This record gives sequence, structure tokens and C-alpha cells, in this order.
Amino acid sequence: MKLVVTGMNADKKGVAIVNQEIPKQPMVDKGAPGMLLWQTKPPFTVPFEQKDLGDYKMLPATYVEGEEGAPMPEAGDVSFFYAYAAPRLKTPMHDTESIDQLVVIQGELWLIMEDGEEIHLTPGDCVVQLGVPHIWENRTDQPTFSVITSLGSKWK
Repeated sequence: MKLVVTGMNADKKGVAIVNQEIPKQPMVDKGAPGMLLWQTKPPFTVPFEQKDLGDYKMLPATYVEGEEGAPMPEAGDVSFFYAYAAPRLKTPMHDTESIDQLVVIQGELWLIMEDGEEIHLTPGDCVVQLGVPHIWENRTDQPTFSVITSLGSKWK
């Protein structure tokens, strides 16, 4: 898999300013790992050239409190994640101050809600997670891959 980010060069032509492989870094014992692929901060300035990307880099992500990894978005930020769920992975019950939009692209996931409801997800299934407590579980012997757009928000 790869990440491509498009922009405009000095000649005002559309070009790929990022074109790189997404590393597969299973971190089986660290919650719900993956990679932060892109993060945009208000006022959502579009970086057109590679030199405008500043210190852009892919960052490892995990949702385990106290673990190093990519920061969750703050209110107004937009983050784009590639998520890896190892076989038999189960995250702790957790929540985030974000609106998360997830699409399963390979494998199977179970979304377990605070009230005990379990929702089985397969490729193509979409979830909009509104900051409520939940668990992600991969009950299979195969890895699961998803993409997530995370919108930093504040709880009401």
C-alpha cells in the first residue's frame, strides 16, 4: 500500500508531492496500532509543493494511554490514519475527543459498544464514531486493515 498526496508545483501543474509506501508495522501488544498518514490543522492551508510540507512524516500511532505514538487530533484538526489490527487483537475500552470515520478495507473487525452491543464489520463497512467508549476486536487469525479520518472535536 502507498500514500499519495497531490499538490501543485511552481509551474502551477498538478503533481504528486508525496508518493511513498506505507510501512506495515504490527505492534501486537500496543492497542490499536497503525500510521498517522496526514494531519491538517486550521485554517486548512493546502501545501502545494514538497518544500511546503515542513516536517511532514508518517508517525506510528497507538491508542494506549502513556504509549508514544502519533498525537490524536486536537479540536479543529483533521488526521488520516491507516490502522492495523493484528490477529486476535482486542483493544481496551477507550474513547477519544474526535469524530472518527472508519472504512474496513481488509479483514474483519468487531466494534463493541459500552452497552455490550457487538457489531461485526467486513470490507467496505463504514463507521462514524462520535467519541463514545468502545472496543475494537479482531477475532480472526488474519490481520485487519482500515483507514480512518479523525476530526478533532470537543464533547458537548
